[in-house]
Amino acid sequence: MLPPAEKFPTATSVAAVRNLLLEDKLIAQRMLDEAGEDRLPNEPSTAPWDPRPIPLGHRLLGMVGHLGNHQSQLFY
Repeated sequence: MLPPAEKFPTATSVAAVRNLLLEDKLIAQRMLDEAGEDRLPNEPSTAPWDPRPIPLGHRLLGMVGHLGNHQSQLFY
C-alpha cells in the first residue's frame, strides 16, 4: 500500500521540477547509450507495474511518453 500523499516529496517551484526533469532526461540518455542499439529491439523487459515482457526499446519509449505527461502538467 502506498503512503498518504502528504508523505511524498513536493515541488517547491516550477524551476525545481524542470531541473528534476532535466536530470531524468540525462539519466535516460545515459541508459540508452549503455543499452546499445542491439539490445533495444531484442532484449525483453518487464516492469513492476507491467510484468509482460516487451522489447526494451518499447519500454523506454513508454517511459519517455510518461515523462512527457509530467512535463505537460507544469503548464496546467
